[in-house]
Amino acid sequence: MDTLNDLIERAGEDMRKAFEYVDKDLRVLQASRVFPGMLEELLVDYHGVPSRLKELAHIGLEANNQHILVIKPWEKDLLPEIEKGILQDNQHNFSVRNSGEAIYASRPPLTEESRKVLVKQVASKVESGKVAIRNIRKKYKGQISQDKSENSRKQAESKLEACTTQWIGKLQTLQSKKAAELMQV
Repeated sequence: MDTLNDLIERAGEDMRKAFEYVDKDLRVLQASRVFPGMLEELLVDYHGVPSRLKELAHIGLEANNQHILVIKPWEKDLLPEIEKGILQDNQHNFSVRNSGEAIYASRPPLTEESRKVLVKQVASKVESGKVAIRNIRKKYKGQISQDKSENSRKQAESKLEACTTQWIGKLQTLQSKKAAELMQV
């Protein structure tokens, strides 16, 4: 059986991973800027196989307009499929133009109402992260409770609670920063 310190260390690592998952998920929510990461994970039909766009094309910003993404597929016959995939993506609301060589994707400026919807999405994603962290705490608390020494068990539970509080606090800070960023015009 693992020592109590090993359990606390593993719990902290699992909580860090849960935090990083939420952080990565929130990075794609942007109010004003566009960036290649917004479309990298978009699934596009590649000869009948759903494939991530970053594996099928170069995604970059247009040189003279930082509000437009340029998608240049490795195979030109993928242009219609890429265009279709971007238009079906409900998360980012891109409008697209197909030049025959590349796809140009842009977004209209967000209204205040749209920004509030994004802030609600942030809150929902952060709440899911908090639930994940609490579930991790519950899992490791069950393992800690099997220790025979009451003193060691109480110390380990205290450390586990401090770790949980730390990661939930980081999620709350992340939520506040992201909400402020999204509401900024």
